[in-house]
Amino acid sequence: MDDDHAQLLAMHATLVETACASETKRQNISVVSMTVISAGIAVFASDANFPFIAIVPPILIVSSIWFITVRYYQQLAAVKWQVIHEIEEKLVFQPFKREWDEFTSRKGCLTFGPSTLEQVVPACIFIAVFAYSVY
Repeated sequence: MDDDHAQLLAMHATLVETACASETKRQNISVVSMTVISAGIAVFASDANFPFIAIVPPILIVSSIWFITVRYYQQLAAVKWQVIHEIEEKLVFQPFKREWDEFTSRKGCLTFGPSTLEQVVPACIFIAVFAYSVY
């Protein structure tokens, strides 16, 4: 194996590792955000005298941060995978391109994945809490 090929493989491995780490961070922010919001709603639901308006600002702030952070990590992942695909073009076998081609060829037009839900859920929570607080 020549030095250029070894360097490409090392860069590929590093980028894949950082892309996976970004995915984990994105998943963690969703778990933490949902936990914080659920805890606030549980406090409200457990005490009839607890004013809902007291948890509205924290829920709006958490759902906004959640949405923005998820979008950031999705955009970062898109760039990382683009670079990974560029590196794979120089390799004999392109496993991630092959995987993506197979996945997209089997995906129906009405399907959506976790990435879509990661954006929809915080946006819906924000809209619902805001609408309820105004109403």
